[in-house]
Amino acid sequence: LSAFPDFEAAVAHLQRALEINPSSIDARNWMSIAYNMLGERQKAIRVLEEAIALDPLNPVLGLNIGVRYEADGRFDMAREQMRRVLEFPDAPIWGWNWSANLEKRTGRYDIAIDRLREAIDAGKFGTSPTRWEAASLAISHAELGMFDDANRWLELAQLDDRSAWKLNQYYLVHMPQANYTEFQQQLDRFSATQESEATWPVWPRFIVGSYLSRQGDNAGVIRMLGSLFEGGLPAYNGPGGGRDIIDPAHHLALAYLETGEDDKAETLLGYILEEQVEQRRGRTRLLGQALAREAVTYSMLGRTELAAMRMLDAIAAGWRRYYMAATNPCFEDLFN
Repeated sequence: LSAFPDFEAAVAHLQRALEINPSSIDARNWMSIAYNMLGERQKAIRVLEEAIALDPLNPVLGLNIGVRYEADGRFDMAREQMRRVLEFPDAPIWGWNWSANLEKRTGRYDIAIDRLREAIDAGKFGTSPTRWEAASLAISHAELGMFDDANRWLELAQLDDRSAWKLNQYYLVHMPQANYTEFQQQLDRFSATQESEATWPVWPRFIVGSYLSRQGDNAGVIRMLGSLFEGGLPAYNGPGGGRDIIDPAHHLALAYLETGEDDKAETLLGYILEEQVEQRRGRTRLLGQALAREAVTYSMLGRTELAAMRMLDAIAAGWRRYYMAATNPCFEDLFN
């Protein structure tokens, strides 16, 4: 499952493991991962439910099925599982982060912040919050427009300048403020630790391309992102998965539109729409952020009425990223 990876072969081997040991928890947990990577979300949920029936006090299983329920749009069931696990005396530290992220993605920012502070007050992170904890709080406050608190938490995170993750946190905290100077300084620090842009991994190129779009540097966007999207959306299994492909793809499509390359923009938007249709397939409900991204796609394609409907659906589903979107040029026509 990890070394090759061959997910169909992994399922076959894990099924054989269950024939040998029908009560194996680990086999079911790994099988759920394999099924998920194959796009078999309902099978992934089913084997986790079987595992939890065998071991209901296993915190890892509880959190994993919470994530799977969330991905399927069953937010109340996801919330119930995560809160159940957080009552365990041996609940993993990252359970609070996962629970907070669920609340944030469903528009309940105040509860998300309370969940993280609750973990600090309970001493779950020791005498001070972890870097992940502090950075999560920074992003949540920035997306609420509480910028002083956001900057304070980001400083407390003390992230590594060599890390693309730090670059991403600076992007998510400073873009809602339109604080391009702070982000540019961090980008310079990151660049100083790297080789040429041509050798950068995909994730930092996504981040920088999106940043250049906010700066109106269309040539820079095409230079940073153009080769990644030739022939379709790239296969990407990094942070955020398919969700993180859509935003930079939108920025590249906008750059094409702004520079008169309408054919390239239309082709790319077609790829984006195919990916969004695939992400929607078989899900009970979509997160507000996914619906907002659909609204942007339809807006760029000139399908204004459908874009407005998707945006209203997004808000009803908990989309609350106004401060991030307000500085995002991809949202400009939609907001108008």
